[in-house]
Amino acid sequence: MAVGNLQALGQEQGGIEQSVCRISRFGGPANHYQFGRPVPLPCNRSKQPRHGAVSLDWREWMPLNKADAESKRASTAALEAVLIPGGGLGLRGELPAWVQARLDRAIALTPPPQYFIPLSAGTTHKPPPLDAAGFSVLESVAAGRYLAAQGIAGAQILPETISLDTIGNAYFARVQHTEPLGLRRLHVITSAFHLPRTAAICRWIFALSSPATPYCLSFEAVPDVGMAADVLAGRRERERHSLMRVNALKARFTTLPEVHRWLYAEHAAYAIAHQPERLSSAALGSY
Repeated sequence: MAVGNLQALGQEQGGIEQSVCRISRFGGPANHYQFGRPVPLPCNRSKQPRHGAVSLDWREWMPLNKADAESKRASTAALEAVLIPGGGLGLRGELPAWVQARLDRAIALTPPPQYFIPLSAGTTHKPPPLDAAGFSVLESVAAGRYLAAQGIAGAQILPETISLDTIGNAYFARVQHTEPLGLRRLHVITSAFHLPRTAAICRWIFALSSPATPYCLSFEAVPDVGMAADVLAGRRERERHSLMRVNALKARFTTLPEVHRWLYAEHAAYAIAHQPERLSSAALGSY
């Protein structure tokens, strides 16, 4: 099923909880999906994956019935953290519907993870919104406040406050939070349009330098709610091209120091010698 059809699935079933899906196989283009019952994959070091030291825990969910709900609870029992990529803010710092959907799904995980890690400082494509006192509102901080307002304890919320893109989301989540705390079982929740590239990036970044204790990653999509049709179409096309660039980068860089040097020497969002990219297309509405 193509990524675009995941939104239709959510609309047909009605509601985030009923339309959750996880990718069971993700080895190529964005339309390579298979649906079925959850099939756990072992997260251990006896069977190393092809791309380094990440052990992937791929599952996929059809609309939840009682048996599926029980399997879902078992599958998330050992999660140490859930990572929620940012997806932009409104003019007054409000979270768009597609980001709230990601956060709501993270809150609904049963049993809950030890930590919630909202990602992203912002984007290079538009200025950050300002709060009433004139200070910049960071995407991850706005998401963290949303989580807290829904009852998540502040000590469980670890905003990643540096990144300006999805590669940075994964890199800075690792160096800012998961490495210092020794977190290894991570679950990533994002929108359907964003999931193929997010999964490819996380597989790459969390395998860099072959950590002694491998990461065990799982991924989950929520429907692309609240986004205008032209904005969503433009963002899907942009994601497709960006995924090809990510696959090329994975072949060039295999260690954390290499990616660090690349970020600050070549990546336009972080390297002082380069001008940041500024979108003017319809896809800008998704940032």
